[in-house]
Amino acid sequence: MYEIFKALRNTLVEHKAKGYIVGGFVRDKLMGRPSSDLDIVVDRNVFKIAETAASVLGGTYFVLDSVNQVARVVVKNTDLLIQLDFSAMQGSVIEEDLSRRDFTINSMALQIDEKMDKFIDPLKGQKDIKNKIIRMTSRRCFSEDPLRILRAFRFAARLNFIIEKNTLNTMAVNVKALKRVSGERILDEMAKLLEAPGSCQYVKLADEKVNLWSVLLPQVNEMKETGQSYPHRDNVWEHSLRTLYHLEKIMAEKKLPPEVYQAVRKKLDQKLAGNRSHWLVLKLACLLHDVGKTVTFKKQAGGRITFYRHEKEGIKFIKTFSERVRLSSAERQALILLVENHMRPLWLFNEPQVTNAAVYRLGKKLGSYIYHCLLLSLADVSSTYVPGGNISELVSYQRHIFNIFDKIINEPEKTVRPPRIVSGDDLIKFLGIPGSKIIGEMLDKIAEAQVNGRIKTRAEALEFASKLLK
Repeated sequence: MYEIFKALRNTLVEHKAKGYIVGGFVRDKLMGRPSSDLDIVVDRNVFKIAETAASVLGGTYFVLDSVNQVARVVVKNTDLLIQLDFSAMQGSVIEEDLSRRDFTINSMALQIDEKMDKFIDPLKGQKDIKNKIIRMTSRRCFSEDPLRILRAFRFAARLNFIIEKNTLNTMAVNVKALKRVSGERILDEMAKLLEAPGSCQYVKLADEKVNLWSVLLPQVNEMKETGQSYPHRDNVWEHSLRTLYHLEKIMAEKKLPPEVYQAVRKKLDQKLAGNRSHWLVLKLACLLHDVGKTVTFKKQAGGRITFYRHEKEGIKFIKTFSERVRLSSAERQALILLVENHMRPLWLFNEPQVTNAAVYRLGKKLGSYIYHCLLLSLADVSSTYVPGGNISELVSYQRHIFNIFDKIINEPEKTVRPPRIVSGDDLIKFLGIPGSKIIGEMLDKIAEAQVNGRIKTRAEALEFASKLLK
């Protein structure tokens, strides 16, 4: 970073300006955390300074916001991309600018000069870092930008900090203003919160102290009012929060067989859309998998409560939510897939035997999201059985899920990916029929017959196809 600081100093001198490094870089350095992105505040000529810095550093310059005077420079330093965001100072002095920021831990500055030793901390952010506290800079903090409410929980989860009481109270007063924040901005902060390990305790805190999720997620108030029958002990929303808790507990404590844990972890850590990983979709599925119960609740004559087709009815709420926060097409389809099919592993558990063909059909329905669905189902059932102390039932269900994982990981050719022994062209030529969706359906039935052991050779597959045509 030395060359970058040197270039910034020289650029500021050239333009007769004052500049300060502010925000996350200063915070992370005080905490001993790695940080490569810089937020730079200057007292004049923002665009000219940023453009000059880009030229000196060999970086790329572009304007982010011409009205509020924000520019970005991206510099490649060996294999690392460093992002420098330049903005105009808000107010006449740096202390005034810092007072307008979100939290005290982000309201510190380091003046860019020859010595780089002038540390500015008017709101005692360093003290709050030491005490692990998230504290608003002022009571107008959240009315100026309601997204800061969600950001507070994101910082708390990522840094393992607590949110100060007055800050929580002020957030609660302003939480409904989040409805006017764009979906893209909400999704960005929500993803950063949910992707944090151990996010559940902060999700729950946001619910209890601020009522955040009633504003951001569909049907939360209705879920809180929807009770359930034995073996459930919680209302639908409490059960959903508990499902998220058990998901994180299963992964944090590695309560899966080692090879299963590694395979699942690899899947979840992959990026699904932009910088957002598969963790986001899976954790949203934990919170929303039973949202359809709010409209399928029925109390039978004997007092038992049913939710017939709740997994199907939940889809309309998922679609509305996806549009609100601008989920990508891949994220939207994945979330719908998980909500719609989250009951399937449990239905298999109630069968006398889990056959290879049953696993094939599950894989056909879910594709690569079979991993997500099995883990979701295990967390779902754990959140049902643990509160009631039904541990023996849970152990049986764990064995069931582990057995399916074992089949798809260690025996994919016998379950989810049988080798293709005939092609669509083979069937068209052998049967003398034109290509159509019937060919695809035949190939699917041949694959299922393979995993059942009924077909082993190409000749047997062609004979099987001819029988299907009759």
